[in-house]
Amino acid sequence: MIEADKRKAIFLLHEEGMPLRQIARRLHVSRNTVAVVIAQGGQLPKLVRAPKQKIDVQLLERLYEQSGGWIQRMHEKLAEEQGIEVKYSTLTRILRQLGMPTPPYQPKNRRYPSAEEEKRLRALDPEVSRYLDFALQSKVSGTSS
Repeated sequence: MIEADKRKAIFLLHEEGMPLRQIARRLHVSRNTVAVVIAQGGQLPKLVRAPKQKIDVQLLERLYEQSGGWIQRMHEKLAEEQGIEVKYSTLTRILRQLGMPTPPYQPKNRRYPSAEEEKRLRALDPEVSRYLDFALQSKVSGTSS
């Protein structure tokens, strides 16, 4: 973003009749920036932000229960059934603020090495051996971290 004093200088130099390229060279900004500042009249544009979306807490709690805590399904139901278009990241932020936990990630395609593969991998490097200890320990306990 160009500072207000530099914007004013660009606009004043333009009003004095200085060419865009010369303004750009003199003030060390791109010609595109000079053209945009001149088109805006040397003023900072007014940034208008859309109002924050308000979503009913009871609705979110009900959808959370119906979807079993799966936020992606909540997002789909909000759009399909309620007609509420909200970005997924906004929904997850709201749920975090409300203290609603997300279900743990559980990969379904995890493949563990066979006994022969494990022996060969452990012989490669002690770091690989430590990783295998961790991975196989989580396989036994049923948790994935």
